[in-house]
Amino acid sequence: MHAGMFLITTIWLALLIACDNKPEIAPLTDCPGRARLVGAFPPLGYGQRCEKSKGSRHGPSRFWHKNGQRSADTEWWDGRKHGKFTLWYPNGQKRAEGQHDRMEPAGIWKYWDEKGELVQQKDFDKVATPSDESS
Repeated sequence: MHAGMFLITTIWLALLIACDNKPEIAPLTDCPGRARLVGAFPPLGYGQRCEKSKGSRHGPSRFWHKNGQRSADTEWWDGRKHGKFTLWYPNGQKRAEGQHDRMEPAGIWKYWDEKGELVQQKDFDKVATPSDESS
């Protein structure tokens, strides 16, 4: 069964490289620690993630739209969002990016419309003080 899956994957990647107009499919290959890779990349599936026992996400996750364009890259640690994330529209345009620090929003988050125009930016590291709120 593993040999058959390897052959299918090899053929799929060869076809992908030969077709310039297709979106790049970059599957996940490594998971940290004792996490294991589950799921599949197009055309066999539309999501991969690293998991520890009992389905707890640990490490990178990657998802694709049905058209093969990447949909989301996220990072997890012991079942909690922790690290960078990037989201894309089905047309391949970046939708949002930012990061989490132990489930909490951190740093600068950016949001774009489907045409690629930056529509919002928020800095989660700025802490409002009483003097900020009164002005």
